[in-house]
Amino acid sequence: MSGAYAQGSTPDPSASRYFDRRSTADLTIGAGYALGGSTFLDPAENWKITPVTSYKFGVDITYPLAPIASAALSLGLDSRGGKSTWYQTSEIWDTRRVSYFSINPGIILSGFYIGINFGVPLGGTRTWHNGAEDRTYAQDIDAGYNKLLTMVEPRIGAVLPLTDQDIGWLGLTLMAGYNLNDISENRSFLPGEDPKKTYSTQTVAAQIGLTWQFSIPGTSRK
Repeated sequence: MSGAYAQGSTPDPSASRYFDRRSTADLTIGAGYALGGSTFLDPAENWKITPVTSYKFGVDITYPLAPIASAALSLGLDSRGGKSTWYQTSEIWDTRRVSYFSINPGIILSGFYIGINFGVPLGGTRTWHNGAEDRTYAQDIDAGYNKLLTMVEPRIGAVLPLTDQDIGWLGLTLMAGYNLNDISENRSFLPGEDPKKTYSTQTVAAQIGLTWQFSIPGTSRK
């Protein structure tokens, strides 16, 4: 029973510290969406790199481990990529985007978040403009043919509850990550690459979003 102990029982000293929390003291499950930017880090010779839109959405799960610490897990779709532009003109460009099924465990400590994002590549899209024609071309990126690699992305950021009600809670998410793996092991994945040189196709990303999670009855830490 919340806020009371049976006679003769030993109270949990941490339970009283949840007194001012509602659904954030429970196991919660819901949905999250985040939007931001992603870019490559190592442009090929004579090309400039600029960010492209990066998104993340899926299922979010949170469970309090202690009054200031919670375990978090996100499952869903994620995207990474970047845009390469020829250094002499913005009319010649090439954009690569890769989609992932992501598994993202983490820990929330008083709002501060640290975790690691594992992404299984599902494929992607390449769009480009060659400058000679007034049209944009597009083609699919096949995960196998293009030798796409699993994303291994340490993430840091914040998860800040905006509302905490009995039914659930709404949180603001701020995240940044760095993919330790290249997007592809194919050395010609980016435009203009010299096969004799080694170019990185690692990415960085930053996103801001919202998560809404419903309380699961009977799971309170109070």
